[in-house]
Amino acid sequence: MKKKLAIFTLILSLALEGCNDKHLFNVAVSPSKKMAEYSRLNKIYKKYQEKNGKKFKLKLFDSTIYQLSTNLKLLIDNKKHFDMAIVNNSGLNSKDTNNTDYSKIRIVLPISSRILYIAYNKDKLSPKNINDLFEGSNAVILSYEIDFIKNILTGFGVNISKTNFLKTKFDVEDSDFYKLKKSEKDSLLKIDFMRDYKTHKILPYDIEIGFITHNVFNKSRLFNFLNSHTDFRLFSLDDYQMYRNGSYVEGFCLRNKYFSPYLLPKGTYGEYPETPILTLRQDFNLVASEEVDDEFIYGFVKTAVEETDFIDMSLYGKDFSNINFSFPLHEGTKRYLDKNAPKFFEKYGELLGKIGTGVGGFYTALMGFYLWRKKRKRKIMNDDYQKVLLIQGKIDSTTNLDEMYQIFSTIQTIQKTYHNLVIERKVLIDETFKIFMDTLNKNEKYLLDKITKLQVSGKN
Repeated sequence: MKKKLAIFTLILSLALEGCNDKHLFNVAVSPSKKMAEYSRLNKIYKKYQEKNGKKFKLKLFDSTIYQLSTNLKLLIDNKKHFDMAIVNNSGLNSKDTNNTDYSKIRIVLPISSRILYIAYNKDKLSPKNINDLFEGSNAVILSYEIDFIKNILTGFGVNISKTNFLKTKFDVEDSDFYKLKKSEKDSLLKIDFMRDYKTHKILPYDIEIGFITHNVFNKSRLFNFLNSHTDFRLFSLDDYQMYRNGSYVEGFCLRNKYFSPYLLPKGTYGEYPETPILTLRQDFNLVASEEVDDEFIYGFVKTAVEETDFIDMSLYGKDFSNINFSFPLHEGTKRYLDKNAPKFFEKYGELLGKIGTGVGGFYTALMGFYLWRKKRKRKIMNDDYQKVLLIQGKIDSTTNLDEMYQIFSTIQTIQKTYHNLVIERKVLIDETFKIFMDTLNKNEKYLLDKITKLQVSGKN
């Protein structure tokens, strides 16, 4: 019986693989291979292939048309044929997530994050609040997403019409900058913010605002800026002691669910900040169509979290609980995260201990049940939990042949149920499935041996 089942499983596995020829996924990544998000995704993908082979393949696209703020739309454009993309929320309207066009978009995992910072000249400004900070001040925005940052400031109550925003190269695209007349170029603030930091000793502005990549703390522009311009300090959007305690930042994040509160620790940049700073975090997420294979997503997330140092679970939470996602998690991601959920034995360990230990393999099978998340029917799984518990309690306690036959029949019914579910692709043929079926085979043999002994002894 065991040998027949093994052959059946092998044939079924090959048949299912033959039916699924969609193993290449097109991924819209970023405008350039030089961007951190592209590099991280590519390194995770290579590590994934080292561990899992080349059954599933990614084709990463980098082009100026693949902007993190607009990539999401590529997944719903039938003419583009993209399966996955890295996105942020700077171009996403809060109403978009309720748009039926986006109903099949799923979150795979966060790829990277950036932190909003506001640096101000403490010798010139003594702000009571953020609106007081910006009113009448000279400010620069160190990002091409100028309108996006202005919207953030407005969301915190800043009257931006009363702020003098100096023009920099960020106010124009690179290609547009070179088209400007010399007089227009000269009117822009001449500071190369994004490369090796060399700037004026006396700055022509009082405030600068922008984003800094999370974990890029040493040798970053902000590190150099704060340590070379000691007249500037970082501004906290609220009292840091209010972090996770009803702060103004948390209220903002409730209204703008694509952000998360972030506490920048004291001394992150050498001596600075001198006290913790409460600010915002924005995440760059890998998203996919829900139709992307769950098996691939599971393995990819597992590789990213366990085999690389790119995914900081202390930042995102062990179940990504510290992220305000725009869309539901992909089933493959859920399946991976389920391993961090309370174990079945932790919930029912006392009950299982009382039931008995005659067939020890059932706990492994139950854990297998718990990890399966392949679009299965919840009702079937719940019913089988109950059946397995009843079976384990009866196997050692009964000596009645009729009852033993009934238990044997129940095991065969479960086997047939999962054979059908595999054919319908409701579960994956993976190690969990093999363990489960092997457990049923062992218990089937255990029952047959017991029935034979009872028959030989003449007991009924």
